[in-house]
Amino acid sequence: MPAETVPVVDLDQERLLRLLPPYHVIVHNDDVHTFNDVARALHQVLGVSLKRGLEMAGIVHNHGQCIVATRPKEVAELYRERLEGYKLTVTIEPAE
Repeated sequence: MPAETVPVVDLDQERLLRLLPPYHVIVHNDDVHTFNDVARALHQVLGVSLKRGLEMAGIVHNHGQCIVATRPKEVAELYRERLEGYKLTVTIEPAE
């Protein structure tokens, strides 16, 4: 029996962006969490490597904040909620 074929959907990127506009997920600096705390949270929630998580933690520390992901709004909200579960200060805003 042949495997079912999945139809290929040609998505118009401009239309897709209008329907699902991207949002930045921003982690803000605080005086509570260590670089390792932030890196571990980013690793667990976003799936980034611990090395990349430490790089982002450095940006948060040196610049006060870091855009850690850009995703459609619902996904950005989910990332924010999960990172807040680690007691990090996180906001989302439209990516423009």
